[in-house]
Amino acid sequence: MANNFNYLSIKTRIKMKTQIKFGKRAIGKVLMGMMMVVCLMTVSAFNMEGSAKRVKSEKIHGKVYDKVEQMPEFPGGQAELINFLMKSVKYPEESVMKKIQGKVFVSFVISKKGSVLNTKIERGVDPLLDAEALRVVNSMPQWTPGKEKGKDVAVQFTLPISFKLQ
Repeated sequence: MANNFNYLSIKTRIKMKTQIKFGKRAIGKVLMGMMMVVCLMTVSAFNMEGSAKRVKSEKIHGKVYDKVEQMPEFPGGQAELINFLMKSVKYPEESVMKKIQGKVFVSFVISKKGSVLNTKIERGVDPLLDAEALRVVNSMPQWTPGKEKGKDVAVQFTLPISFKLQ
């Protein structure tokens, strides 16, 4: 003896088991995955842009290093660099009135001869503060160049300059 009642319930059970369910958690996982893909694409785009800049820089100065055996040094050392920055940085009056403050990251190359070249803002705060940071870095005296295997080489540097109101 057979009946159709059993057949239909088994069929519906199989359909329910094989059906893909999208709960809140599954949707969240999909969205997180998509966000990670977008972030990775963004990071790789910045890396490609940075390497393109470095290639351009290499054509101008030969090979530009990030790290070397002996890093470039400001005349008088780190303490003198800090003193130079404290004496040279002039807080723009308009920025003071607007109460703008923050940290500006300036990148530059110390050439084989110790000159400061290719200054640019890596991460800025405000156009006025960015311009002041560039002015100060461009006014730096000659550095002692970096050395790799006993030879003077060009080295990429990034310097944070803090602007704080008291």
